[in-house]
Amino acid sequence: MAIRFTMVALADAHCDEDAIETLAHKRLLQFYHMGEKKADFFGHFGCKECFQYFGLGTNDKYRRMHVASKMFAASNIFLRCFGLNPTYIKGEASNTFSQRVYEHDGFEFLHEEFYADWEIDGERPLADTGEHKKIRYYGLKAAPIV
Repeated sequence: MAIRFTMVALADAHCDEDAIETLAHKRLLQFYHMGEKKADFFGHFGCKECFQYFGLGTNDKYRRMHVASKMFAASNIFLRCFGLNPTYIKGEASNTFSQRVYEHDGFEFLHEEFYADWEIDGERPLADTGEHKKIRYYGLKAAPIV
């Protein structure tokens, strides 16, 4: 019905973009990292590590049934049950529905980048992204659930 990926992200971790062989994938990663740097999650919240969400997707058959919203809320509760005080969570959203999920669950909007505006080497490699026009970066600092 839906899927969610979570990992631990570290402030000083870096991805080797040169190791990406496919130019389209490399460009997408460069765009993502540029926006992530501007969002400055770790500087904003003054932390060194957090949980990071990516990939909230719902099968077409189950859309508009709040499956993703319920799964997202349950994930936030689950992460807060580890007892970390505070619990830091970050994530990104590239469509209107996922942006609403983050905002509904109390995440702070940190930054926004439009795909069509990004230029590298005189080109706009992400100018045609269909219905998805931008990516928003979010963060949450929450008390643990005990």
